[in-house]
This record gives sequence, C-alpha cells and structure tokens, in this order.
Amino acid sequence: MLQIYTVLGTRPQIIKSAAISRAITGSGLPIQETILHTGQHYDANLCDDLISELELTIPHYNLAAKASNPSQQTAIILQQLAAICVENVPDAMLVFGDTTSTLAASLVASQLSIPLIHVEAGLRCYNKNTPEEINRIVCDATSTYLFAPTKVAYDQLLKEFPTANTTPKPSINSPLVHFVGDVMYDNVCHYLPTITRKLDIIEEYAIRKPFALLTIHRAQNTTTHEIKKVIQTLLPLLDTTCIVFPIHPRTLAAIRQLEPEFTSKFLQHANLVLIDPIQYKKMLYLQSQANIIITDSGGIQKEAFFLKKPCIVLRSETEWVELIENKNSVLCPLDAPTLLQQYTTLLAAQPTYPHYYGEGNAANKIIATIYEYLI
Repeated sequence: MLQIYTVLGTRPQIIKSAAISRAITGSGLPIQETILHTGQHYDANLCDDLISELELTIPHYNLAAKASNPSQQTAIILQQLAAICVENVPDAMLVFGDTTSTLAASLVASQLSIPLIHVEAGLRCYNKNTPEEINRIVCDATSTYLFAPTKVAYDQLLKEFPTANTTPKPSINSPLVHFVGDVMYDNVCHYLPTITRKLDIIEEYAIRKPFALLTIHRAQNTTTHEIKKVIQTLLPLLDTTCIVFPIHPRTLAAIRQLEPEFTSKFLQHANLVLIDPIQYKKMLYLQSQANIIITDSGGIQKEAFFLKKPCIVLRSETEWVELIENKNSVLCPLDAPTLLQQYTTLLAAQPTYPHYYGEGNAANKIIATIYEYLI
C-alpha cells in the first residue's frame, strides 16, 4: 500500500485536495492518503464547513499552527510535521501551491529524504519581494515530482532544472517534470454541473444585475495604507456599478482601522452588496453570474477564466502570465481612472479561451504518474 501524506493549510488548498482525493478513490489503486492540516487558515470554522460541503475526509492531523507571523508559523509546522513523519515515514509527501504550509512541508520532506510531490509547480511572477514567490522556488527546488498546471510553468521548470526527466528513477537531483493541467479546473468541471438554482444567492442578497464581483485578501493589499488606496480606487466604479463583495476577515479588520467617515462612503454605498465569506459552490455560482470579476486572488483569476469572465487583477504582477498575455485578465495598479478604463475595455473585448489548464483530468494524471514511479 502506497502511503502519501497530503499537507494543506488554507481554504484554496482544501478545494484543490478534493480533486486529488477524488482521483485516488476513483483510481482503485492501493494508495492510502493521510491528510495533515496545518491549521494556518484564519478561520477554522470556514475550513470545517468546506470539508463538509465537499464531502472530504476529515484531516487525520491538525497541527494548529496559529502564529502572529509566517516565520513563527513555519517553525511550528516544521517541528510538528517532522515529528509525525519521523514516527510514520510516508512514501511521499504532496503539497499544493505556494503557502507557508507548502514551504514548511517542502523543508521537512527534504530534511527527511521523503520524495516531495508539488502540485502547481513552475509558477513564477518574477518578484522575489512576494512571499509566495520564495515559497514556490524553494518548494520546486526540493521536489522530486513537479506537476505543472500550464505549458508556461512546464517550460519554466525545464529551464531551471536541466537534469529533469533524464533518469529512469526521479530524485531531488533529477526530478520528474510533467505538464498535467490544473486541479482547480478539474473541480470546476466536477462541481459546476451540480450547482442548481437552490444555491442562487442573487435573490437572497437582492443583487442587481449586471454586477461586478470583488475579492480582496492578500496581505499586500490589506495594510492600512493599501486598503485605503483600494477603496479610493473602487469608489468611482461604485457610483455606476453594483459591486458584490464577499469580504475576507483580514480585509474587514483592515478597513475598520480607517477613519469611519472615509469607510462609511464605501461600506454604506448604495451599490455595494457586502456579504460574509460564502461556501465554495455558492462562490462558484456567484462568479458564473457576474459581469466581471475584480480580485487579488490567484485562484479566482483562473476560475474567472474557466467561467469565461473578464478579470481585473489588483496586483502589479501575477503568476498566471498567460491570462495577461491573452488579455483574459489585466493587471491594475491602485488607481481609479485606470480601473474605470480597464473595466470598460474588458467588457468590450472578446478574447479567446485556449486550453491552458488541461482538459479537466489533471488529478487523474498526477495519481497515475505517482503510482507508476513510486510503487
């Protein structure tokens, strides 16, 4: 029986893990998956609700890695995860993306000579001041199995690791690099057909169409200085457009630090529909009904593409470079005139939607490959 430890710590990683767990179950292969939740997420209840909603296995371990900063969080995960792995050594460890959990798990795997499987490997935004970029680079450098979600990411890995795919047995020094597609696309293909009008929150929140869907959560955009710029950027658009805003707790806390006179113009605007964070399926449905999506989330950039929705990215760079090059998304500085111009331009555009992210079977390819090489 092949033993795989899947390490996750955030809500998006739980969603991605659903595709992997589903593929393991559906494969019929003798693979035992153990879920280790680092507990780094801001709201444990939201994670628990998501696990229940997607009918996932309750994590076998919860490391409860709450900390005031990423360094402390990394230290907690390192210590606890290493102890678990020393006691019960898995055949491989699987991680997703670019979070603190991903970084810590990659270090533990490297130090204990456990083959590391990186799902969403090879992404680069080419800005090392971004914490996620360092996490991606370190994780890729310590992985034995690198599964790229796009051809761009695959080519990047071959450039960085010239010894990749050169030996019959992959190793940390000669990793396997494979373009498989994106597990998030797997999930959209799987869950979207199951969403019905019963989940229609348009009427529940009295949302007027057409509307823009807004999400903001990144640490870079939720400092007191930056969140004020975000609001200043969005206010002119609000005067003409309904904006639906499922608000992240971190973002709400940052807004509440600002002057009440300033924030009231935003929070109490007649065109703003402010709602609590919502379940994955409801969020997917809301995206499918939106006219345009405005976000700083990497995952939502892709989901906008999957659903053929134009997307304004409130960042100076993105790891999903193909979406910018193909003009499915645009990068937007925190500047109101630019946002208004991009909003108008994107709505009028008619971009193509190539199969950048595979055919919706990435997780099946990952599991088949893992089993082939590890058994």
